[in-house]
Order: sequence, then structure tokens, then C-alpha cells
Amino acid sequence: MKVENDIDCMCSANGEEAEEFLTVSDLTEGKIDPFGMHVGSFVWNLDDNSLRCSVNAHALVGTESISTLDEALSLLHPDDRALFLRDTDKMISEKQLPPRELRVILSDGTLKTLLVAGEFSCDSKGKPIRCCGVVYDVTESKRADEAARNATELRNIITTLSTRLINLPFDDIDAGIQSSLETLGRFFTRVDRSYVFLVSDDGQKVSNTHEWCAEGVTPQRERLQDMSLERLPWLYKKIQNFEVVHIRDVSRLPRAAQAEKREFERQKIRSLIVVPMVLQHVLAGFVGFDSVREKETWTGDIISVLRLVGEIIANAMDRKKAEVRLKQSEEKYRALFDFSGDAILLLKGGRCFDCNEQAERLFGYNRERIIGAFPWEFSPPFQEDGSRSREKALEMISRALTDRPPVFEWLHQKPDGIPITTEVTLTAVHLGDETIVQAIVRDISDRKLAENELELSRQRLQSLASHLISVREEEKSHIARELHDELGQVLTALNMDLKWLGGKLRKSRVALSSKTDRMAELVTQTIRTVKRIQGELRPTLLDNLGLIAALEWQIKELQERTSLDVSFSH
Repeated sequence: MKVENDIDCMCSANGEEAEEFLTVSDLTEGKIDPFGMHVGSFVWNLDDNSLRCSVNAHALVGTESISTLDEALSLLHPDDRALFLRDTDKMISEKQLPPRELRVILSDGTLKTLLVAGEFSCDSKGKPIRCCGVVYDVTESKRADEAARNATELRNIITTLSTRLINLPFDDIDAGIQSSLETLGRFFTRVDRSYVFLVSDDGQKVSNTHEWCAEGVTPQRERLQDMSLERLPWLYKKIQNFEVVHIRDVSRLPRAAQAEKREFERQKIRSLIVVPMVLQHVLAGFVGFDSVREKETWTGDIISVLRLVGEIIANAMDRKKAEVRLKQSEEKYRALFDFSGDAILLLKGGRCFDCNEQAERLFGYNRERIIGAFPWEFSPPFQEDGSRSREKALEMISRALTDRPPVFEWLHQKPDGIPITTEVTLTAVHLGDETIVQAIVRDISDRKLAENELELSRQRLQSLASHLISVREEEKSHIARELHDELGQVLTALNMDLKWLGGKLRKSRVALSSKTDRMAELVTQTIRTVKRIQGELRPTLLDNLGLIAALEWQIKELQERTSLDVSFSH
């Protein structure tokens, strides 16, 4: 017998058995299979819907006896069976069974994909009477194709997730992570829950920050907040050691993981996988999948994908934290900038490119006039020291860029010509590759006015003090003169009279003479006391010989009274 590689080898053109070729009985009884074990053949008789299949065809569907079309259709997936029945009349009218894939449900519940093709043969009147066809097992090919498609789709998903989370504004990162968990959960059909946990800043607690659940699966996020690491010690010890935790059957967890077992059973988890998220050798959190409806074993490829997703999410969360800190810092700076009691100007190339509201109030110009202007445009042509405002401003800006921040007084001028005395601090600020100058301008007009008034008051007090001293010196000089001119002369005369009287009485009245001598001594002592008081009030030497001679005399007097050794040089 001769075997042809065409469906026509099974049936003759007029519907009779083609004896010179391969007979149907040869195929259906398994005498020969022209395509090997992965291909079977069949003959479908339309008059009674009987079906004859080869041994291989029976083997492909996992049964030894299929004699009718209904029996064959009962093995098909319900969706495929409905489509086949819908297209039956069309196939018969067109006298051809085009290649089509049909899914067969085997006795163990697994699916096998068969590729079926055939042609109809007709009787002498052209009426189709039977269909001869072949059945190819394309299950492995389909799986390979599906795996390739899945790999491609997964790569696209990972690329999309990575690009999305990298480019998202930080305000949208949480929503992006939520969407990513949903995408992954739906892609891996046996994932019932996908989630992210983040470790607290102090490293003592974790919180379920993001979660996606399949339809019918109870969310757990609300109750899994601020969980102490001691609550699930076995799990967290492994996570902290950067280990992947793959639990295929929660009911078979070891004795050391009983706390984890109780928690997982409470969530109705049957299998789970958790992958740590690490940033700069520090545990940032973990990402994981739960299977609630059935036990699941995840392959190494899925674990690798989850690792990659964890890295992407960890980097996105780290970027969000950094941008939140930056935003907070900017808000704090902006608050200090906008609500400062001092005017603040930001200068680049000497020109102002930003200012706060206090600058508008201080200079008397609106923001539009200040931006783009040079600071000396709000100053008189000359400063109080006579220097030109433009040259001095450029000098101070140059010092700020090359030396320590200068602090100096500066005279500004309002639009109406009113001068403003200010204190200016210039500071160089490095922003990336460029350097700007921050000018803090404080209005010290009131302070200068107070200083001037204080100086005037000091001068007045000094003048008053000098006047008082002068008055006091004049009064002392006057008293000294009175002592010398009046009291000194009277005492001298009295002393002379007492001595004269004592001389007269010395021969006749000795006792009375002795009394007058004592009185004369007392007057002499009084004269010396008056001279001393006069000298202390206003030394005569001060007026006659000057300050040096008066000081030398004063020191000599001090040495005589106190026996102190005093030296004086000039």
C-alpha cells in the first residue's frame, strides 16, 4: 500500500473506500499511523454521526472507545463544543473541516489542545456523506508559545512598571504602586492578593501600605498597620536576613512559625511568597503574593520577577521620601523667605531674580520692578562714606562670592526720595553647578535714629558733666580763696595778737601768759588746717605752676600723711 501526505488518501473522490490507497480500517484499527504517536485520524459518518478513530486518536483524548460524534464532543471544553456545534452546518455545506484548535478535558481534569482538520467526501449526487480527518496534539507547542508570549508580556509589564514609577510625580507614586500590584496580580492568574509592606523609620514596625485583592478575597490592609516585628518573629528574622520566604503550604509550617501560621490562617492564606526590598544594604520592606483559594508553588522565574518588582517599588518609595523631604525643606525655606521680617533678595549675575514681600514693602516698589534690577537701582548715587553706590555694591557682591559673608550698612532710597538706612548681609549659596547671592536687607533707620539720639544725649550729659565739674571747681576755688583771703588773714591776725599779748603778760602774770601761748598754738594749728583744706579744694600750685607741680605736691602730702612709697612719672 502507498501512503500519501494528504487527507485525500483516506477517502476516494466518489466516497467509496480507496482500496489502492490506505483504507479507513487501517487507520481506525491502528494498523498504521502515518504521522506518529502525536497524531491520530478519524472518520465521521454523517448519516448516523458515527465516529471511527485510530488508536492514537483514542490515546490523545485518553479513552479507548469513541464511537459517536456526541461522545467525542462530550470530551471538549464547553466553549469549544458550543463553537463546533455552531459551525457544523457551515462545515458540511462547504465540505471542509478547516484546521481548528479544540481543547479536550482529560479524565484527571487537565486540558489538552488538539488541532483538528479534515475534508468531506460526497456521494454521486454531491451530498457530503463522511468526513475524514486528522488530529494533532499541539499542547506542548501551545504551552511553549504561551510561555514565550507570557515572557514577552511580562517583560513589557516590568518595563512599563519601571518606566511608570520612575517618571511619575511623587504625588502619584502610591497610585502607581497600587496599579502595579493589580497588573501583576491579574497577570499571574493564581495570585489572590499582592501587597507591599514598609518598615518604619525606627526599624521596629511594619505597615501594609499597598494591597490588591482578587474578586471575592478579603482585604487585610486596614488591620495590618504598625505591626511590631515581634508579632511574626520567624518571618521577620528571615526577611531581615534578606531571605525569600516561599511557603507552599501554610498548614505545614514548622513549630517555630506557629505565630505566623495563626496569622496566615486568620487571613485564609494557603500559600504565599515574600521577597525583601533592600536599599543600600538596609531592609526597606517586602513585597509578596498570597494564594487564598488553592495551594500554589511559584517558580524561580516568578520569584525573580517579584525581586525585580520589589527593587523598582523600593526605589520609587525612596525617591518619594527624598522628594517629600525636599518639598518640606522647600516649603520651610519658602515660609522663612516669604514671612521673614527682613527683605530678602536673590541675586544672580548681580541682578535680582527673586524677592519676598518684605522687599516690596521696604523699597516701595512692586515685585515686577524689583525682579531683573540691580540693587544699586534702589539707592542714591553715593553712599554716606562718599563712595559710588554701583561700585561699592559690585565690590560687596564680589567679596560675598570669594570671601566671608560681608555685613555692612547701606543707604537705600524709596521712590519718593526718602532715604532708608539698612544693614545688609550677603551670602553665597551654591545650588548645583551655579552660585547665587542671598541678600538679607534689614531696615535699621529706627535703630540709627535711636543711636543718634543716644549719642546726642551722651554729648549733652558729657557737656553737663563738664559744666558741673567746672562749676564745682570754680566753687572750690572760690571757697579756697575765701579761706585764704578771709579766714586765713583773720587767724593770722589773731595769732599775732595772742603772741603780742603773751609777751606783755609773761613778766607780770605768768599763768595768763601761759594761757595765751596755748591759744596761739591752737590758732597756728587752725591756720595749718585751713591751708590744708584750701590745698585740697584747689591747690594754689595748680593755678600758679600747673597740673604736674600740683600732682607732685599732692603726692608728697600723701606720703607725709600715710608713709606710703608713691612714685610718679610723666
